[in-house]
Amino acid sequence: MTVMDYITVDQLKTALQIKNDSNDDLLATAITAASRRIDEHCRDQFWSADTPSARVLAPDYPGDIWTGAYASTVGMTVETDEDNDGVFETLWGALDWQAEPLVPQAGAPFNRVVAVGNRFFPGSRKHPYLAFPYNGYGYGYAGGPGQTLYGQSRRARVRITARWGWPAVPAQVMQACQILAIDYYKSKDFTNGSAGTTGLSTGVFGGQKGIQLHSGINPLACSLLRGLRDVVVA
Repeated sequence: MTVMDYITVDQLKTALQIKNDSNDDLLATAITAASRRIDEHCRDQFWSADTPSARVLAPDYPGDIWTGAYASTVGMTVETDEDNDGVFETLWGALDWQAEPLVPQAGAPFNRVVAVGNRFFPGSRKHPYLAFPYNGYGYGYAGGPGQTLYGQSRRARVRITARWGWPAVPAQVMQACQILAIDYYKSKDFTNGSAGTTGLSTGVFGGQKGIQLHSGINPLACSLLRGLRDVVVA
């Protein structure tokens, strides 16, 4: 699976007004570091995978599951482990689930799967109306009060195969990547202080004159990414 960087070396060279190729390797490294820092910060990926791949997930509720961003429903499958043996033996039909949001905002991905018809996701962690763990099938307790909870398990029992990521890289991500990549590229000239991105400070540090960076992600990049941070899925 190809992992994508969010800007090119030529784009970064244009931003830095670099006319030669002598530092292309350093620029490429800075771009990759910035791209993966964005993925980490947002808990998401904004590049689209070339082919579908599987993720094993544990739903919070029996009717829907947050999956993380996926670019398309083409080639997508939903499978469940109905008997809690670690084998995903049940392949859901096309009418058993739907991708949501039903109409994503322009350029945005799908990020959730909803069970429809008579289907439920097994092994859900909780239910909005019941005080006890929900079995995922609508029955609650298998044998009434005081009996063993049917289907209660810590095992992740849903497997979804999809093309993960966004359909196209948002402009905010490309701009944030440029900001971070410039910071990371310029760090090659630092001789004192600790790497970070809230801005440069010059002066005397520990008795030596130099440049110091403060920890954390660049605040301008952070503001660009604020609306793109995703929920954590397991």
